[in-house]
Amino acid sequence: MASIYTSEIPVGTTSVVLVEGDADGKTAICRNDSAVTVYVGGNGVTPATGFPVEAGGTLSFSTPAGLSFHVVAATAGNAVRIMVLDR
Repeated sequence: MASIYTSEIPVGTTSVVLVEGDADGKTAICRNDSAVTVYVGGNGVTPATGFPVEAGGTLSFSTPAGLSFHVVAATAGNAVRIMVLDR
């Protein structure tokens, strides 16, 4: 059964899981609620290697089965809101 969940993810200088993939995949929308750019990518993403999401910006994506997305920032004390449709 499909479900929707929302959450606020604290983001700092160490990458954290934004959306964890599962066998069915997921669809997600994230909004950068912080005043700095955050960076989205795979495990171990860095500000130098990630996809930038500017302050106030949004990013929509689907996760293939088993693939997780991570997020990081150049400074501590940031927040990203996430809404996920779990298929």
